[in-house]
Amino acid sequence: MRFAAWVHLAPTGSAATASTSPGASSALTALSSRDLASAMASRAEPPPGPRQAASGSSRDPSASEESVPDLERGTPVILVVDDDPSLVHMYTRFLERASFRALQACHGRAALEVLERTRPDLILLDLEMPEMDGFAVLDALRGRESMQRIPVIVLTGHMPGEDEIGRLHRSAAMVLAKGLFSPDEVLECVRKVLAESCVLGSPARSLVRCAIGFIHGHYAEPLTRQQIAKHVYASAGYLSNCFRRELGLTPMEYLRRYRVLRACELLESTDQTITLIAFAVGFCDSAHFSRVFRRLVGVTPRAYRRGERAGIVSVPCLGR
Repeated sequence: MRFAAWVHLAPTGSAATASTSPGASSALTALSSRDLASAMASRAEPPPGPRQAASGSSRDPSASEESVPDLERGTPVILVVDDDPSLVHMYTRFLERASFRALQACHGRAALEVLERTRPDLILLDLEMPEMDGFAVLDALRGRESMQRIPVIVLTGHMPGEDEIGRLHRSAAMVLAKGLFSPDEVLECVRKVLAESCVLGSPARSLVRCAIGFIHGHYAEPLTRQQIAKHVYASAGYLSNCFRRELGLTPMEYLRRYRVLRACELLESTDQTITLIAFAVGFCDSAHFSRVFRRLVGVTPRAYRRGERAGIVSVPCLGR
């Protein structure tokens, strides 16, 4: 599944920068992925030139610099793998602004070709891609001794269900849903993984991912923190602590973001009433839904449906 909207979180009162922490006050600004990429690119610094390896772009992926380990230059190298050029471009710009070096690949086979020439410090990987999907890339990485230790953050619009969690748990350092995490929050996750400070231990990380799979399958129901925790056989407090350490969010804030993202899809793709959409994504009444939606997105559901998104500014995020 590909999300119809990208819901962008911008730090309150300032332009998006690489210094935003996962706990920072933020707002959800709803845009299409291409519009968001364009907006972010316009604020980013000009790219450094031909140092990136771009599959299917004007940059030369066979440049001699690609064979030089960047650890010697002290610049962390991130490989961005996604079949949406606008998202690849956006994350490349954000990574460059944060003093990373970004390589690019438009599908899995292109990523493996880049990996034959250089070893990045981390990979940002989409799951749904033509020719070779993200699962196949993960299998290929773990099957090659020289690539097994490269950490991977899965950043995808196809969030795995509970049946796929185990497969990703053995291969990915983090699994992030497109549309639920801002570029700034993704950058913070990149820093955590590179610093190895994101490690919770296998049981805790698996707990968070199982809880996420449950949320995605039951978001339309009136879930409570206790119900989510009970499903993964953990206390509510322990699960919340694991969520904060892994993603910088509580389970309930993750649930709110996910519900609003699904509501954006319905507002764009259907003619259902606001009330029906509120019920469809798990809210008990349309008034509460509208308040939450406006606080997270910056406009009312009705205004969002009319396309009133261009002038959205940061607003206080919902309390946790």
